Amino acid sequence: MSSENEEQYRLIVENPVLGIAWGTTDGKLTNANNTFCDIMESSLSELEGKSIRELFHPADAESMTINFQRLVRGEINNYQEEKRYVTRKGNSIWVKVNVNLAHHTPEEAASVIAIIQDISERKKTEEMLRKSEANLRSVLDNSNTAFVLLDAQMKVITANRLANGWSFAEFDRYLNEGDYFVAIIPEHFRQSGLTIIQNAIMGKPHSYEEKYTNRKGIQAWYHVRFDSVKDDKENVIGLCIAASDTTRYRAAQAEINSMNDSLEKKVKERTSELEIANKELEAFTYSVSHDLMAPLRIIDGFSQVLLDDYRNKLDEDGFQTLQVIKRNATRMGELVNDLLNLARLGRANLVKRNLDMTDLVTAVIDEMRFSTNKLAAKIKLQELKPADCDHTLIKQVWSNLLSNAIKYSKNNPNPQIEIGSIDKSGQIVYYIKDNGVGFDPQYSGKLFGVFQRLHKATDFPGTGVGLAIVYRIITRHGGKVWADAKVNEGAVFYFTLP
Repeated sequence: MSSENEEQYRLIVENPVLGIAWGTTDGKLTNANNTFCDIMESSLSELEGKSIRELFHPADAESMTINFQRLVRGEINNYQEEKRYVTRKGNSIWVKVNVNLAHHTPEEAASVIAIIQDISERKKTEEMLRKSEANLRSVLDNSNTAFVLLDAQMKVITANRLANGWSFAEFDRYLNEGDYFVAIIPEHFRQSGLTIIQNAIMGKPHSYEEKYTNRKGIQAWYHVRFDSVKDDKENVIGLCIAASDTTRYRAAQAEINSMNDSLEKKVKERTSELEIANKELEAFTYSVSHDLMAPLRIIDGFSQVLLDDYRNKLDEDGFQTLQVIKRNATRMGELVNDLLNLARLGRANLVKRNLDMTDLVTAVIDEMRFSTNKLAAKIKLQELKPADCDHTLIKQVWSNLLSNAIKYSKNNPNPQIEIGSIDKSGQIVYYIKDNGVGFDPQYSGKLFGVFQRLHKATDFPGTGVGLAIVYRIITRHGGKVWADAKVNEGAVFYFTLP
């Protein structure tokens, strides 16, 4: 062998990528290069004399043995296959093997040369791609949208199950790989379809919604979109067409529109009815404030005249009777005024602004001290958080709650009232607490109804409307109001403002 041939032989044997093994025609290994030993996780001494069948994976052994025997018999000069080998450590690997029968001289026996390349990583990648493609195919085939993928020549690459029918576009054939998409577009849609496709290829996506009649004569609406497919260098390499049946959506939208129209009509009707009711309420309010209050003022006035001018002419029963008449006329007037105030709250516009709640409550307390000769209760006012609310209405809330606290704690020898605010879960809660007579907490739900009282009017006078006014104002602001108490252990009233 010349020096040049020897160098070539050395380079082949020492190839770091390809494994090379020599063997006899009866299947015994005689030699191997380092790469082959590395692939098989063995040393050369461990491989020498070993039967090549021991290297084969059990599942591939039969087919590989058949090819080897055909080679030895001279039926073929060489063969190539991708099969699995098992290494000395028991690992299964994929190899690409090329086997040749070498004839030397007539006197020398033929030998077998195998060139092996480890392709395990490639096989793993192929398997991952296969699974990925299978998963993608499953997703596409189970999608409610029809998908067609075309290459740059507008040939079909793939179409999912739904697109294969293309019944909405009145196609009369399936979409097969390699079909020219343009050739199977219906004639009446071809010109506009070509324009859309050309624009999409130029990077101008296009979508439209149209009604089609399928092969069964059923009409349906479809939303169709054309998008170009680009490579990582922004070169257009194909086209994706997606079509979704929007018939149900359109029907639902039509139903919603119909319901909205009906709702709008009902709102107008209810608004008209409400305006009429408000006018009737205003007329009633006017009637109450004038026609009812006038007789009450007359009764109260003449009762006072009789008490002042005819006191000496009345016996004790007559005097007491007049006092009862005057007292009830006064109470009736207060009740009518409270009811009118409650009615007006429903129509009053809210004028919200940020209020310093501490200043507002301080003003209410000062007014209460001025109007009450003896304000025996000790009032502890903490710094209150500001709030966005209607000044006049919230002032009415504090006035009503403070009046109640003073009234129901008056029998305590050391009446005390505490006013404050707390932060609860990010929301400001205002409270007013007294040490008065309290009430049974099981009846707390009745407190905020009109005329609902938990104590006798003879013990604690009032109209039973004050807390109803508080409830109406707070709920109109979008807040909540509630109370907690125990009999003879005082009460706490809470409210929130959004």
